[in-house]
Amino acid sequence: MDLPNLGRSRLISAGVADVDADLRKEVLLALGPRFVSVLAEPSRLRAIGIALHDESLQVRLVAVPLLGRLSSVNPAVAMPLLRRALLAIQRDLLTVDFR
Repeated sequence: MDLPNLGRSRLISAGVADVDADLRKEVLLALGPRFVSVLAEPSRLRAIGIALHDESLQVRLVAVPLLGRLSSVNPAVAMPLLRRALLAIQRDLLTVDFR
């Protein structure tokens, strides 16, 4: 891996793992459409996939459409991440007592 790619990967990993939820959200928001081809690499997709399980709802709400866009470029990696997140949401909804 060359240095610019290594730098991008580390920035993405550090951004989605930061302790500040607002910073995590802003990092994901900054990864707009012009970065789709760069973000579609499997290791970067997996790093973004971590955000699907973030403690902050705002971060998760930004991560879902981002991974949705990336799924058209690399569905083999993005779709399983989205599928697992949807199954986790379904499981959580089924275990909640709405009384």
